[in-house]
Amino acid sequence: GLRNGEIWLAFQPQWDFRLNRISGAEALIRWNHPERGPIRPDEFILQAERAGRIDTLTYWVIEQAISAHAALSVGDPLFQMSINLSGQMVDKPSLVSNFSEIVRRRGIDARRLTVEVTETSGVQNRPAARHNLSQLRAMGFRLSIDDFGTGEASLSYLAELPSDELKLDRRFVSAITTCSRNRTIVSSTIGLAHALGQVVVAEGIEDEETFHMLRSMDCDHAQGYWIGRPVPLAELVSRCSETGRSISAAFRDC
Repeated sequence: GLRNGEIWLAFQPQWDFRLNRISGAEALIRWNHPERGPIRPDEFILQAERAGRIDTLTYWVIEQAISAHAALSVGDPLFQMSINLSGQMVDKPSLVSNFSEIVRRRGIDARRLTVEVTETSGVQNRPAARHNLSQLRAMGFRLSIDDFGTGEASLSYLAELPSDELKLDRRFVSAITTCSRNRTIVSSTIGLAHALGQVVVAEGIEDEETFHMLRSMDCDHAQGYWIGRPVPLAELVSRCSETGRSISAAFRDC
């Protein structure tokens, strides 16, 4: 897939409630197979892990994400780029040295890159993974716990895994306008994260009412189709330029 140019990155914008503008994006890997069509990322990432190719895929993603950051950070040097690490990749002994070499060679400030690991990956129970993530954080990378609230040990993640950001899973966020229990869970989690010095990204924002409710809860960042769909780099750069990084109907239609 990589050799044939079938694998590419889409970028989904992230909204900053404090700055009232797009201030970051998540790099999302895609594969358009010539015969099977689009293949789900979780499917081909699992295949890459089983085939021993996850290293190659991961380092390709970070290289592409850094190139994208250069384009998206024009006019906004603090623009944040998020990339995902698979549970298997986090354990790799060479992870830290390779990431260090890449950011040195590319001349990017590691603080502009956020590494996302899912709560369900169980990295908090693996010493090698915890060590690697701590080392990346010491180098300046921001660490984000993705899909927070979906695993069996959410609070243990906060206690045992140093992180900078929590991403609230869409299953909680999407129902805050209709379910009082979800509102309480989301509001309380935001408060807890802030008390621990972390920022909160809410995923799955698909309507204006949810967006404004999250703002009232003092959420830090928002991501979802109402903000903008994942699109190729050139399209996101164009939309950011056209809208001044604000939300508009044109931006959401991208």
